[in-house]
Amino acid sequence: MSVRCIIAGRKPPARIVSDISHHDNIKLIPDPATETMDDLIMNAHINVIPTMAANGLKLKLLISLYCGRHCVVNSTTINGSGLYSLCHIADTEEKLVQKINSLMEKPFTEEMIEERRKILIKNHDNKVNAERLITLLFPL
Repeated sequence: MSVRCIIAGRKPPARIVSDISHHDNIKLIPDPATETMDDLIMNAHINVIPTMAANGLKLKLLISLYCGRHCVVNSTTINGSGLYSLCHIADTEEKLVQKINSLMEKPFTEEMIEERRKILIKNHDNKVNAERLITLLFPL
């Protein structure tokens, strides 16, 4: 199955530019503006978010979960986040291809959006977290 793919991000390595140059179904958008990236996330059926460094919760993961549809990540991206149920995990190239192929046929439903909202609001809602900080800083 040939899937249309858009790779977007800051300073794409020359290897990626070279590797995708002969694939008609892959488009590279280097250094996209914030608005462009937001639009890509919102309109993608699948957002693939690999991370090589385990250095905390990734903002791009939260943005994709709040604004996007299916999210495919590797274990490093999701490790310790508590967001496992909201993502599809693929740690090898083979599993990544399998996940993408299976998700291309899977709709992203209103039920999935509601489940995601409930989980995200518990720990990642700005208003809720601001109220927690106020309570900690200014106890009654």
